[in-house]
Amino acid sequence: FGRQFLVDEDEETCWNSDSGDCQYINCTFKQPTALNKLVIQFRGGFSSKKVVLQFCDQTKSIIKESTLYPVDNNLLQEF
Repeated sequence: FGRQFLVDEDEETCWNSDSGDCQYINCTFKQPTALNKLVIQFRGGFSSKKVVLQFCDQTKSIIKESTLYPVDNNLLQEF
């Protein structure tokens, strides 16, 4: 359930967040990157109700924010 399993592409493993209302995942790219889509998969019964994507510049100032509402199931969800 550790963070090393967040993006390991193995359906037998998963990342388990800490308890509490708000959890976050921070992704930093080494060069400017175009994000065309986000594909996430939750375990049914453990889905987030709301996902907020924040796009920041090099100074970590938010330049854009998008809110997603995943479905509580085991399927890959593409946004």
